[in-house]
Amino acid sequence: MLNRLIYVIEGVILCISVNSLVHSLIDIAVGKALGFELWSFKYLFFDMSTVNHEKKYSIGKFSVYCQHFLSKPDLTKEKEHKNVYATLILTTLADIGLLVAGIHFMRICTDAGKQTLYALLGGIVGYLAAFVVAQWFITIKFMITEEKHLLFYCRMMAQQWVKGMPTEELSLPPYKELGLIAQDAELVQYDSMRFLQKVWMERYEELDEIVREFEPLVEKSDSGYGYIHSFTPAYYNLIFYYSFVKRSDLKARHFYDVISKDLENDTDTNGRRVLAYYHYFVNHDARKAHALIREAWHVMPKFSNCQAERDYEAKLLDILAKVMERDEEQIGNPFDKNTVTAL
Repeated sequence: MLNRLIYVIEGVILCISVNSLVHSLIDIAVGKALGFELWSFKYLFFDMSTVNHEKKYSIGKFSVYCQHFLSKPDLTKEKEHKNVYATLILTTLADIGLLVAGIHFMRICTDAGKQTLYALLGGIVGYLAAFVVAQWFITIKFMITEEKHLLFYCRMMAQQWVKGMPTEELSLPPYKELGLIAQDAELVQYDSMRFLQKVWMERYEELDEIVREFEPLVEKSDSGYGYIHSFTPAYYNLIFYYSFVKRSDLKARHFYDVISKDLENDTDTNGRRVLAYYHYFVNHDARKAHALIREAWHVMPKFSNCQAERDYEAKLLDILAKVMERDEEQIGNPFDKNTVTAL
């Protein structure tokens, strides 16, 4: 009985992995047809990311769940809904096809010699049946209540930011004051925006409250089989926070270890900047930090279509450069790993 249960669980895990790949491929195909651009794709050890508007392929941290990110063109709400429903219908048809195939093979695996395969298929069929129902229920419920969700508000603020609204003028109060529905992923995304705004305004003392809110959600999402790729900005913020603001080497190293492969492969300005802070304040490696700052500035002209985001990165690079210059003047050799001082 226990062995059969184990095979059922294995069937569910296998189905989640393959099913996520199928859904991602369908979503990408529909998105591309509507003018979306694929910015990142991660499955198992394969990792594709867009760096300086160029596709980069690498071996990243293992992820059993397929994850991808599509940049959204300036779509009307009607077109965006059509994209969601088209993807939902196609993925449901794919799921039903797999479900029918699974039931068919279960029927021919009823004899005693094939009980292992029967249990494995049982896990697959059970997961697919539950997933199809849940997917329709959750999607339709979200579409009906879309404007009541924190994610909808995040998108509005992001659009205003990209269109030129000054970072300090974005309306980003604590989410509870908005009275909106907030799932974990939505809250992490919103708090990442609030974090960026507070850093831009140099109100570092207000970061503690934001970090206390989203850090447990990020920690909870790390299953040990790969982190949620859309949480990358949150991980970057936590590494920066514990390297520079709160000064906890233990915490900074913890979050670095989770995403180290992907962060080291990120040659965009923000990835180089986060690494520069980490190596200077945690590893006390001024030489490495100097090199990373140069790399960050080198790719800055190609980094992001949003001027405010480039200004944000430029400001943080300038702050680190000034701290390093001050340390060099006060203690001499900036390349001695034992000479980095506190602010």
